[in-house]
Amino acid sequence: MGHYVKHEDAKPEIMNNGITKRILSYDDSLMVEELIFVAGAQSKTHTHTPVQIPYVKSGVFEFTVGDESFVLWEGDTAYMGPDVPHCVKCIEEGTLVVSFSPVREDYL
Repeated sequence: MGHYVKHEDAKPEIMNNGITKRILSYDDSLMVEELIFVAGAQSKTHTHTPVQIPYVKSGVFEFTVGDESFVLWEGDTAYMGPDVPHCVKCIEEGTLVVSFSPVREDYL
């Protein structure tokens, strides 16, 4: 991967649950992706070893991380530690920019 990625060159992957994913940049230690949600779209509860930090670029989202649920708005962030169960539901259409460390090998 080069030193930059143009948004138009990041291939969108349409998920079956109202979420569009684009992997923006990555190396072995870090991955950044964009997730665009329609209102009501949600992920399944899942875990993974890489740490995850989502940034709310737009919209309103309800996160559940472990036993805690909370709502985040534009400009807010969250932290999901390694192997902690988590999920997200989109309350108002929006976009998350998500960082993973290290890279999510299952996404490549």
